[in-house]
Amino acid sequence: MLPFYEKKDTELFVYEYKNFGFAAHLHPSLEVVWARRGDIALCVDGTSHILRQGQLGIVFPGKVHSYEYAGEGEGSIFLLSPALLGSYRAFTEGKEPCDCIVKEIDPDAFFALERLRRCMNESLNRQKVYTRLFLCFLFEALTLREETQKRDILPLVVDYMERNFRQKLSLEEVASSLYISKYTLSRVFNTQLKSPFNAYLNSLRVRNVIELMEQGRSISECAYESGFENLRTFNRAFKAAMGMCPSEYKGK
Repeated sequence: MLPFYEKKDTELFVYEYKNFGFAAHLHPSLEVVWARRGDIALCVDGTSHILRQGQLGIVFPGKVHSYEYAGEGEGSIFLLSPALLGSYRAFTEGKEPCDCIVKEIDPDAFFALERLRRCMNESLNRQKVYTRLFLCFLFEALTLREETQKRDILPLVVDYMERNFRQKLSLEEVASSLYISKYTLSRVFNTQLKSPFNAYLNSLRVRNVIELMEQGRSISECAYESGFENLRTFNRAFKAAMGMCPSEYKGK
């Protein structure tokens, strides 16, 4: 599973998951996960929660979160960009839910989500209508508090890594570029992203390799273009991230 700073080109992104797991990442969107069948484990800022069938999970913008496989299950994940939030955006700034699992909410909230599932490629105005309808019910159901963890450095770190992972990077070089100490940077990776620097860097590169392989390109070409200096290092990193060698993955 690949931790990274996630950026989408669309205001609304909907992902239909099945038997899902996803490592630590963050993004500027409000994330909503709807467990439509079975359970899923959601971890936000290092705290794990079990999302039961029929419940909603809420992740505010800029929060580090991940998913863990919790048995057979499927559902929908919605990424709602700041542009879709309108005046509700103010509720997400400097605040966080006391509980990121919404156990009770007006049934019409699910009507709005069902419509959002169908309109990812439709007009922005239509997306705004159903987003605002959902948010109306959501913020009635949430209890908010002041944000307990400040992460001024974290977005800078993950954004820098996302833009530069194809280059030759070291912990010291990244720290110098961001004007922070290597000890502070190491702490960000180990405590907030739950991954050592090199493992995080390799996971970004492996993710890019997978995207390139899906275009039909050769494994070696994908590896070198993604920043790996040799195939031995690449093969080891790929197997650590995906649990199989690149040729096995490509042949699936």
